[in-house]
This record gives sequence, C-alpha cells and structure tokens, in this order.
Amino acid sequence: MRERTDVRFKRFSRVSLLRLVGITLLGILTLQVLTAAVILVIAALGKQRKHEVSFPHEPFKEVQVGENVLKLYSYGRELFDAMLEAIDTAQESIYLETYIWKDDAVGQEFQEHLARKAEEGVAVYVIFDSFGNLVVPRTFKSSFHPAMHVLEYHAIRRPWQLLDPRR
Repeated sequence: MRERTDVRFKRFSRVSLLRLVGITLLGILTLQVLTAAVILVIAALGKQRKHEVSFPHEPFKEVQVGENVLKLYSYGRELFDAMLEAIDTAQESIYLETYIWKDDAVGQEFQEHLARKAEEGVAVYVIFDSFGNLVVPRTFKSSFHPAMHVLEYHAIRRPWQLLDPRR
C-alpha cells in the first residue's frame, strides 16, 4: 500500500510543479502585456495634450575670438537653419560630424542640401555614429549622394570588445 501512495505523491508533485511553472509564466506574460498597454495609453494621452507654449530660449551674443566668431545656439531650429545656410554658402569643402541623424524632415533636409553641394563640386565629408542611429532605417543610411564621402562610425564592432582592457 505504501508504494502506491509514493507513486501517487510523485505524480501529484510533478503535476503541481508543472502547473505552478505554467501559472507563473502566464502571470509574467500578463504583467508584460498590461505594462505595454499602460505605456501605450500614457503615450497616447501625452500626444493628445499638445502644449501651446514653447520652451523659452534666449539668444546668445556672438563672441569674437581673434579672427573667428563664436556663436552659441539655445534653440535647435535656429541652429539647423544656420547650419543649412553655412552648407549652402560653402565653396570648397563641408565637414559634418553628428551622433544622431534621423530619417525625419530635418534629416532629409540636411541630406538634400549636402547632396546639392556635392553635385556642385564641393567636397562633402560626413561621419555619423552607428550606435546612435540603430533605429534609423538602413535605406536612409545608404541613400546618400555618391559624390559624398560618408563614414558610419562603429565604436563597438563586437560586444566582447566592451570587456577588452586594451581598448
């Protein structure tokens, strides 16, 4: 009689363990789905509330340093407009280094201005970070004008390089 009880106990414990694991996994999955749903709702509500008041920005004065002029910008659109103007007035060469170059209206505008100058014979050199542009579509990264010199900088080529003390 005792052997029969042991067999039932083993079978019962196996079933209970599988059921416990299943319930745990189902609970984790449910929490993930609920978390994603809450994040989506919060993001949607945030987009509905457009702020009419823009962030205050104060223009800085230009500073003369020898023969050079230093201009600081506190507002992105003003900086982009000045950069595009500098690109359009370039006659010999353009060097542009950036961390993030998105495939949005501003990024495409920069790409168009640089391509136009490259077609005019201006030497255009561009370097951007591969890690900072992981979410940018590959089609955008490969759509630069052929006359432009483009380099996608790879700071980390392989994950194990992070652990290399010689780096």
